[in-house]
Amino acid sequence: MKTRHQRYDIIGDIHGHADTLRALLKKLGYVETNGVYCHPERLVIFVGDFIDRGPKIRETLQIVRAMVDAGTALAVMGNHEYNALCFHTRNGYGGFLRPHTKAKAEQHQATLDQIAKPFPDEWKEWLEWFKTLPLFLDLGRLRVVHACWDNEQIAVLHASNRLSDGLLRASATKGTPEYDAIEVLLKGKEIKLPDGHTFTTKDGQIRHEIRVKWWVPADGRTYHALSLPTYDTAPKVPVPASKSLEGGYATKEPPVIVGHYWLVPAKPARLAPNIACVDYSVATEGGMLVAYRWDGEDEIYPSRFVYTNAIRPPVLPDDDVAIADLPRDKAYAEISIIRNRTTGKNWLRYFHEHHAFTASQQLFWCEVPDADLATITAETARAYINGRNHLCDDCGDLSWSSIPLCLYGD
Repeated sequence: MKTRHQRYDIIGDIHGHADTLRALLKKLGYVETNGVYCHPERLVIFVGDFIDRGPKIRETLQIVRAMVDAGTALAVMGNHEYNALCFHTRNGYGGFLRPHTKAKAEQHQATLDQIAKPFPDEWKEWLEWFKTLPLFLDLGRLRVVHACWDNEQIAVLHASNRLSDGLLRASATKGTPEYDAIEVLLKGKEIKLPDGHTFTTKDGQIRHEIRVKWWVPADGRTYHALSLPTYDTAPKVPVPASKSLEGGYATKEPPVIVGHYWLVPAKPARLAPNIACVDYSVATEGGMLVAYRWDGEDEIYPSRFVYTNAIRPPVLPDDDVAIADLPRDKAYAEISIIRNRTTGKNWLRYFHEHHAFTASQQLFWCEVPDADLATITAETARAYINGRNHLCDDCGDLSWSSIPLCLYGD
């Protein structure tokens, strides 16, 4: 796919932060029409990592896919979508392509809780959709990939720009050329730290390798100078010569936009004259969702970054996880479906706009059997609420009525 005139807004890793995504799209001038965000003159490119970590993963996927299907956005695969495919694909030996270790399961837990477990059939469809996402986009004067642009690794794929079942299995087998290619494109280049050196990632994993500034030739630089992001604890000793770190990414090459790197939230800046990262840790405290507005330029201009601070929904009790959010209507606001991990029960949680005496919103709960989950949509939620048992969060009354008893007063 090549273009000379199209203008793009490249949006970073979302990780289930649907409210923040909506806010950024509006800030960029996109308007939602019939469930699809669109702009009269521009298209979005998503850099992947839609899932895991955040509170509204299902809604995030719905927003992104609606735009891709309608032609108002393009998207590439992130390492979290790739990891999900491996996590849920059998390896033929009684296990999975991505082992279900405690650390790997915890990284994927939010997605398991919000989609895979409550909506298993729908989740299978999402996994199939992930396979349709290209691994990279070369648009002629602009390139987009989740973590690293490497022409040699792209050549290894032999023009296979999407994950067939065969490529998925080959790429999940260490030691294969396909494994190395996917690791570089979706996760970036890494080098082993000297013996005795480690560092801890933001999600608590102890690592013996560091991600490096792949666009910079090593040329005697230190681990500290090459680390991405820069880690203060990285040793300030020269990196040994390595063929994979020769050459870098020439400044004469087209601009390339990446995500992936969990940069510290700050005013966005380019990594190199023709390289930008749009991942500013939306899933962490103080994080931002960032976009770069590309209008055909051959280098990255700092003034073209646009961002919004992460919007944090109310914190649920430890045992509760939100698995769906529905649009508000005249009577009900902030309707969501909650699953309690201890009891396994589902609840339709909503605020009623018109409390009889306080003239304020009142919080209520309505239990939802597993069999009914798939039937509740924005259109059917109000009908489902009417005529069922309601539990008032304030007074504890349980009523069976189209309106909870405490709304009538004493």
